[in-house]
Amino acid sequence: MNTLEILGQTGHTTVEWDPANETEVATAKAEFEKLRDAGFLLFVVEEVSAFPEGAGRLEARLVSGPPAVAATAPEPGVDLPAKRPGRPRRGAQTREFDPKAKRTVAVRPMRGG
Repeated sequence: MNTLEILGQTGHTTVEWDPANETEVATAKAEFEKLRDAGFLLFVVEEVSAFPEGAGRLEARLVSGPPAVAATAPEPGVDLPAKRPGRPRRGAQTREFDPKAKRTVAVRPMRGG
């Protein structure tokens, strides 16, 4: 199931659809366009691996005294994601509905004053 998560004044609302079901896709697309036209910002969000392949390794071994944990450094040129709680995510703003996007998030823009 793919989702459109709407973070609004009334709380968190989720619209789900199966990309193979044309009726569900049409309903989700209509909701997406309604939100976009109302000024919401829409982001396609994807989960990324916390440690890309080849990013080093973590070893735990017993040494004299209490157990110690040693981590090796990542290979040169490999970027690790910033530390943050939960699963790392990467997102990109969009204005076009993508029925294949696993997760899309809609938020109202911040307003200053």
